[in-house]
Amino acid sequence: MISITRNHNKSAREIKDTVDALQKDLSKFKIKGVWRTSDEFVYDAKSGPASGISGTIVFTDTTITLNLDLPFKLKFFSKVIKGEIEKAFDANLLKQHRN
Repeated sequence: MISITRNHNKSAREIKDTVDALQKDLSKFKIKGVWRTSDEFVYDAKSGPASGISGTIVFTDTTITLNLDLPFKLKFFSKVIKGEIEKAFDANLLKQHRN
């Protein structure tokens, strides 16, 4: 499992906008998600290059955490995948922060 947690000082609306922007980045890998609750976004990939990936993005008043389960075929690339997701995650957090 890959887990990435970042501190934030944003409103719930800003965090949701950040997650929605991240979802757009991940959609190129056919990863789709939905808001399960007001503070939990769940996603998975049923087909495409990321087939078998699933996870959640959960936020509180001060943190946002992305958890990602990789299928066996992608576990060997977990460091690369984590690095790429961290870049997109951080870029979207910063992008929303500048607005």
